[in-house]
Amino acid sequence: MKKLLLGALAALVAIGLLPMTAAWADVTTDEASFVAHINDLRTSKGLPALRVNPALTGKARAWAQTMAARNTIWHSVLSDGLPADWHKLGENVGMGATVDGLHSAFVNSPGHYRNLVDPAFDSIGVGVVRGGGTLFVAEMFMQTRAEKAPATVKPAGTTAVKAQAAKAQTIKAKTAKTKTAKTKTVKARKAPSRARR
Repeated sequence: MKKLLLGALAALVAIGLLPMTAAWADVTTDEASFVAHINDLRTSKGLPALRVNPALTGKARAWAQTMAARNTIWHSVLSDGLPADWHKLGENVGMGATVDGLHSAFVNSPGHYRNLVDPAFDSIGVGVVRGGGTLFVAEMFMQTRAEKAPATVKPAGTTAVKAQAAKAQTIKAKTAKTKTAKTKTVKARKAPSRARR
């Protein structure tokens, strides 16, 4: 029975009646393209390439699917579903027409760019879902506890960003947020100025 079912499934794929297989292949190619673009950018800046982390990839894929289902983008709760060995997390989310267009939009957005080139991050997971003609992407960044941060980077704020991609297509993106484990924020106070005559 199993052989018959697998044979029928293979026949449907072979004649093209199961387009999801091709779509899945495109999505994994898109994910690999995002990782390649990010690592190319990092190495051009003298930074080490990021390692693909299966837990981050699973979270990113699930989040991209959630955004595609609602046809909008927003940030996840960064630590949800991840192992406890992280020290710092970051996330870029976006929607647009092409991998190249979305990557360019992230590079041109200061908040996204900080995540792309943050020297503290050592791991990445990318999830892409195609919804009609739109790509939904979630890029998850992580610094594991075992790694030491080469430099301190100020966490990004959350703002809406609109960037224009190739062929005058508009891409929506939100600036990434960064979460650091067990840190304490200290506010500096400015001494009052005194005027002299």
